[in-house]
Amino acid sequence: MRGLVAAAPEALRAHLTKLSAATLVNRCTSLTYDPAKLHEPEHATAAALAGLARRVTALTDEITTLDRQVAPIVTQAAPRTSALFGVGPDVAAQLLTTAGDNPDRLHSEAALAHLCGAAPIPASSGRVRRHRLHRGGDRGANHAQSPHHTANPRQPSSTHRLNRNEESRLNRETPLPGT
Repeated sequence: MRGLVAAAPEALRAHLTKLSAATLVNRCTSLTYDPAKLHEPEHATAAALAGLARRVTALTDEITTLDRQVAPIVTQAAPRTSALFGVGPDVAAQLLTTAGDNPDRLHSEAALAHLCGAAPIPASSGRVRRHRLHRGGDRGANHAQSPHHTANPRQPSSTHRLNRNEESRLNRETPLPGT
């Protein structure tokens, strides 16, 4: 939609630039155009934007409905996974789908990493020893793992890192005793 707004005639573009995504969709939903004048760029662009906005609204409503339906099912099927910090119903559902009917095959974190395509595999050549990520696996599960790692409370936050850097800087500026 933003690309269409960027290429829109100036009169239409002026009303639709620098808006949040939700505001842009709401404004485009209310756009009016004359079907008899679709040969004019302003009416054609308004018609395209209004149609896209209607589709975005319908798909958003459908996603919301499906999320409400899936959440209790996932919570019932995997209560411990759903209770983890940073794991919502969508991430838990993806991991359940990846595990399939036989979760016993995931005997370790390494097995899950290999199944998700996040396991390192040897890519050595001669005397050089190195590893690369396994390109196979379930990319959806790999993607589902990422938010959990970024939301891990054991990882230091950016504020914590800034404070530690400030402490380090202050300690370096403190003169040594006897100098």
